[in-house]
Amino acid sequence: MIEKYIQEEKAQIVHRIKSKKLLIDEKKDMEVRYKELVQELKDIEKEVKILEKEFKPDFFMKMLSKTYREQRRRIAEIYQRKSEILDEMEKLELMVEENERRIFQIDEKELRKELGELDDDKTAARTVITKHSACRTSKKVMSEAIRIDPELAIFDDTNSNEILEELLKIIANKYSEQNKLNSELRGNIQNIIEKMKGRVSQSKYEIPPQYLLEAIKHSIKDYCSGIIDDWYKLAVDYIQMYERVDGRIDVHLAETLLKLYNDKDNELGIIPFSTKKSDDFDLSKTLNDCFENGLKYEPSTNEKALPPCISDKAMISHFSDYTFLDFLGIESDNALGYFIVQIPKRAIYKGYNTVLWGTDADIKNGEDGSIYLLPRNIKGFVRSNNDGLAGKQYIEKKNFFNDKKYAFHVFDYAVCKEIDAVQMHARDSEDVEI
Repeated sequence: MIEKYIQEEKAQIVHRIKSKKLLIDEKKDMEVRYKELVQELKDIEKEVKILEKEFKPDFFMKMLSKTYREQRRRIAEIYQRKSEILDEMEKLELMVEENERRIFQIDEKELRKELGELDDDKTAARTVITKHSACRTSKKVMSEAIRIDPELAIFDDTNSNEILEELLKIIANKYSEQNKLNSELRGNIQNIIEKMKGRVSQSKYEIPPQYLLEAIKHSIKDYCSGIIDDWYKLAVDYIQMYERVDGRIDVHLAETLLKLYNDKDNELGIIPFSTKKSDDFDLSKTLNDCFENGLKYEPSTNEKALPPCISDKAMISHFSDYTFLDFLGIESDNALGYFIVQIPKRAIYKGYNTVLWGTDADIKNGEDGSIYLLPRNIKGFVRSNNDGLAGKQYIEKKNFFNDKKYAFHVFDYAVCKEIDAVQMHARDSEDVEI
């Protein structure tokens, strides 16, 4: 199937090369015609002069002479023809100009280079996949393209099980060639392929294969962007992550995360909460406090810090780099749980005055105070016992906000991303979108 598109691409290039020769021939024909018209124009102008010189009758001859009338008729015909010639010459000049422009646009040397490059399977496949949207939505064409060059998976718009299966087989073959295909990886790949053929309903969440495909595509994109050196290794990590969490996450939790993940206006985020429990530690009370007042930003936080803190504000800008599988497979040492948050995309990417942070201090009057991720951005919490989200229940935050606590000042993201909190500038609440 992809070969058909490749041959069509080659035929188009050959046609363009041939069209340049046709344009050159057309230009020559037009130039010949133009010269003929120039000559004809000279001839009729000469004839007019002869006619007017040879016959100059008096008034009575003009009235009675048939010869004179024929002469004047001929002169009129000549002038009419002269007008037609001049019009045709003007049109020819425009046509020649357009013809020259089209000839100039056709770089035969470059076209022949492109034609030669299409003899390379990878180049040919990439050319047709990037140029033809129909190829990107065809399972058959994309499968063939990926077999030629797995990196072309980043252009896949089918998000189908067939494409995922193709990639899994390629990964298995790659590791087999390198003698790295151990029994665990082979089993995981085979298991995923079998599950794709027939999923069964369970009390736990079965991760749609498209999100493993999304994660593998993400690893390929990072490789093509130079962020990582080996997409196969990251893809294998995703395969193992998929097998570790598939069928082990609470259905309500997974569906809630998926809904938040697919929100077109907000980025899903998961923030680990780690602390050393004290005798009087009350998780429920701590959660209620965070739900009501927000998550505190504390760069120098430690394991004993209470309430839960965000130690690195920059992490918020990286939530967009996570795939859905990254969120489902999150693990953090000594984590008591994970806060589920949503961050407005326009606050992160465009620097609008959509606030993320607030302070409980009146900075205008020189007060120092803590900075908090506003309560509205916190959606819930998931308990954990050092095994990520697997088997855990989602604790949803009730619908209450306490942003009025920060009535003095709030911070937008563009300012709050500064590492040094002292450098931040407050904005009046009425100046920003609350």
